Amino acid sequence: MECKRIVIDTDPGVDDAHAILILLDADKLNLVKIEAIIVTKGNTTVENGSKHVVRLLQMKNRTDIPVYRGVQYALLSNEEGASTYFGNDGMADLDYDEEPDLTFISVKPAPLALLELVEQNPNEITLVCLAPLTNVALAAGLSENFFQKVKEVFIMGGNWRAQGNETECAEFNFQYDPEAAYMVLQKLKCPTTVLANETCLDAAIDVNWRFDTLVNDSIDLTFMTMVERKFLSITRGDKGTWVPFDVFMVILILYPDVVVRAFEYHVTVELHGYFTRGQMVLDHLRKRKPNVTVVQEINRDYIMQILLNWYQIDK
Repeated sequence: MECKRIVIDTDPGVDDAHAILILLDADKLNLVKIEAIIVTKGNTTVENGSKHVVRLLQMKNRTDIPVYRGVQYALLSNEEGASTYFGNDGMADLDYDEEPDLTFISVKPAPLALLELVEQNPNEITLVCLAPLTNVALAAGLSENFFQKVKEVFIMGGNWRAQGNETECAEFNFQYDPEAAYMVLQKLKCPTTVLANETCLDAAIDVNWRFDTLVNDSIDLTFMTMVERKFLSITRGDKGTWVPFDVFMVILILYPDVVVRAFEYHVTVELHGYFTRGQMVLDHLRKRKPNVTVVQEINRDYIMQILLNWYQIDK
């Protein structure tokens, strides 16, 4: 496969962290080239998210990768607090011996940095969106031609059966900043793949497999096992499943054949419904030209085998 030049938009987040570590190793294997990481508010604050990204880069000796802080609020709300689903700091509230060195984080705002990267590298940049789409929407709002110059977009977010995980009918990333998701979907001009909430839930992995089988002494997996074990002991552990949404997304990017079923749709986002604000809405009547490919089924067994093989590679 070609080496994708990617920008990671993230709000780490336990599953974001695991996904970023996989992408850092994919970069080392020349499967992708990480051009930048932009931090968005969502699973935690921009400040906490920036600290988590820096810790991951320091762990992997990759502080050469540019990091940009995003805006502090959703487009139309400065009152929405960051989620505490992954703990107060977004990373299961681990204790650290020291604070990370944030001095190498750029002072340039993430939307501006993203716009410049795309403008300077037309049709070369792949956006990997693991967070609310606030910064991507702002970058697109600065230039009418933004998405005409983006090569492709991968979005972890939305839902296609109206099954939510933040509210009854909305997935977290879209529900946190519905206006941003709406704006991005309206402006898309490049190939875009959406991995939705229900698709990930349907591929849930047994938690015992995660901690009994997917184990080794690598620094990445040792760290993530510690984080995920603490997180799951508080939340999903009692359900017996591990659903690493963003890990599923990056595996799909690296191994497209994990997709079992996908369809092209025109999709948008409900902005006003009392129960449905943030819900991704599909044009089942096929009256509009499709703007995304919605992944509706992924191969869980194949993903598990990929993960086992991935952590056996000497990176």
